[in-house]
Amino acid sequence: MPETEELARRHFLRSLGTIALGGVGGGLVFRAFGGPGAGAIEGMLGDPLPTGTPILVLVDVNGGNDDLSTLVPIDDAWYYDKTYGHGSLAIPPASTRLPAGLPGYGLHPSLTWLAERWNTHHDVAFVLGVGQTETQEFSHFVSESTWRTCVIGRREPTGFLGRFNDRVHPGSLVAAISLAGLHPALVGHDIHVLGVPRVEEFGIQASWQWRNDDAYWGAYDQMAAAALTGNLGAASQMIRQTLDAPATIRPAAVPSLDAGLERGSLAWQLAQAAMLINAGVPCQTYAGVLDGFDTHTNQLTAQATQLSNVDTALDLFFRALSEQRRRDVCVLLHSEFGRQVTANGSGGTDHGQAGLNILVGPPVAGAAYGEAPTLDPGGPTRPNRIWDARIPTSDFRSVFATILTWLGDDPGISSEVLGRTFEEFPVFKGGPPQPHPVRVRNPSTPRRRPAP
Repeated sequence: MPETEELARRHFLRSLGTIALGGVGGGLVFRAFGGPGAGAIEGMLGDPLPTGTPILVLVDVNGGNDDLSTLVPIDDAWYYDKTYGHGSLAIPPASTRLPAGLPGYGLHPSLTWLAERWNTHHDVAFVLGVGQTETQEFSHFVSESTWRTCVIGRREPTGFLGRFNDRVHPGSLVAAISLAGLHPALVGHDIHVLGVPRVEEFGIQASWQWRNDDAYWGAYDQMAAAALTGNLGAASQMIRQTLDAPATIRPAAVPSLDAGLERGSLAWQLAQAAMLINAGVPCQTYAGVLDGFDTHTNQLTAQATQLSNVDTALDLFFRALSEQRRRDVCVLLHSEFGRQVTANGSGGTDHGQAGLNILVGPPVAGAAYGEAPTLDPGGPTRPNRIWDARIPTSDFRSVFATILTWLGDDPGISSEVLGRTFEEFPVFKGGPPQPHPVRVRNPSTPRRRPAP
């Protein structure tokens, strides 16, 4: 093919951008970037995912979760200090759920299931002080972009999981499944992102005036069956695969798993993931979202409600998974940053820096990893903080590098995806020995105890 024609073809595909087919009931979201037409979107849904293959379910708790009141440092007097600590927002030690074998910490009282999971299954990991120190960023939008792309200081169109799938599952239609809209972490150059808001209703949803129009649906059939080449052939194949996909996705539906759940809630999203995982859909990376953690006001009530939603959703999800598939699944909970230490004047906390990652599932070696940032302000000017935020001690890319190595069963995949090597945490059971957890020393300042 002449070079000019190939360039024109690529321009056509790029102009398609993200193609979303579907309405309220769900649909396919394809990325058709950067490939030679039909070759870039070639491949059907594929064989069932072999058991034993790692599966990640990424859950964004959006808004900046207050990690200090999620995993509560009940023995740290600075946390309870009225001037430099959480003051009236601090969770009393007696109210927390105590994880056995983790002295000095208690879980938020809403996290009943998670505490029990730690105590009985020993497969919950807490990574402390997660963030980055290359920039000081308090913007939701910039921080979310940074976390999802793993690129700091410049625009990047792909997400870290998208780049992983580009390498491991090139051209796959189901390498990445988004449970709530199009999740940026899943976007790659050569793979497609499948949007599945509800398995049972998955497919092309026409507006009401075309819903029962045979000519309308016949036009789709004609376009899918057309023997075309070049750009039109690429579009024809995309339509054909779109029409074929519901025959694979819909049989995974188990209506009892989302019966009675609020549509779009985190529990609902994870119920869809459980159906697809149980059915063996060949996907290693799922992503869901729970908003509502931007607790500038009324934090005690708002965070309690949202953490309760997380706890309930995790409980339902792991019970919904089949015994055969459950052992392969890890859920990662993360937020774009933590929150500041002291309360503001509205019963909440403002945007912070260091936060907390939680991983849960049978592949996880339960423990606390990393080093908690000091709560000691270091003096009246708080030199140990950024404004009033704790300084991160664990690079978020170390968490993602750990996950990528586990997902790909390849110690080199994380540096390929992230562009450089990051130390990894020994979060996952088995496999090659991992380096020690990342530890970053906070500024050295005189320490003093808070007044009684």
